[in-house]
Amino acid sequence: MGIQPVESGLLIARVAQDIFDYIVEQAIAHKLVDGMVLYTDSTHLKANANKGKYDLQMIEKSRADYWADLDRAIEAERALHDQKPLKQKDREPEVNETKVSRTDPDGGYMVRDGKPEELLLSRSPHGGR
Repeated sequence: MGIQPVESGLLIARVAQDIFDYIVEQAIAHKLVDGMVLYTDSTHLKANANKGKYDLQMIEKSRADYWADLDRAIEAERALHDQKPLKQKDREPEVNETKVSRTDPDGGYMVRDGKPEELLLSRSPHGGR
């Protein structure tokens, strides 16, 4: 019988994930990394959707976690140098008009110079988005 194409793809993805996890575990074991933060590159895959069928929506892009981490780091650094804390800033989330696909809302529209507009999905080697 053999492995069906869909099963083969899932098997390859599982093996790739296992290899990636093993490499990260080895790097942690040898103290090359601490495993606290992991940065990876991602790739864009063409979405299985019609790029002409979308709705325009106002999407809020919150960076609250980033700002909170940055503020804590600044406060710690200022405390080390016996400096007064900075005044708290009100940070409003950025709101942009964004195309949202009706057939694949996880997809994102990418526009690049000299290339056609495409509806793509972003995928990381570790399985995240």
